[in-house]
Amino acid sequence: MAERANNRKRTTRSVFIALFAAIIGVSGFVAIPAGPAGVPIVLQNMMVLLAGTVLGGFQGAAAVGLYILGGVLGLPVFAGGRSGLASLASPSGGFIVGYFIGAAAAGIFLQAPSVEEQRVTARQSFRVALAS
Repeated sequence: MAERANNRKRTTRSVFIALFAAIIGVSGFVAIPAGPAGVPIVLQNMMVLLAGTVLGGFQGAAAVGLYILGGVLGLPVFAGGRSGLASLASPSGGFIVGYFIGAAAAGIFLQAPSVEEQRVTARQSFRVALAS
């Protein structure tokens, strides 16, 4: 019985990691060009921090790592529909690497909420804002 519960928990975690990786990838298509530097403002920045705060440090970083792996392997998930290893050397490549660190840091700082935390308090809201 306990093994079945552990398998269900692992499956749920894997689904959420894959779901957040997909959300991060899709949010890269919502981009606003930002001047001659060529680094667009994208919705991905928010989704990466959301993955870290919702899933926690390890799983948020795993979702971002899966997103990066997909982009390096050729899926057009980076900002502007780009992909490939060369995207990591572009002006926005630092953001891509920083996404992994940002999701992990936000999740580790915030920590996973416990089951007892049913209501959203001002303290929790402040911690989420500070983690982001």
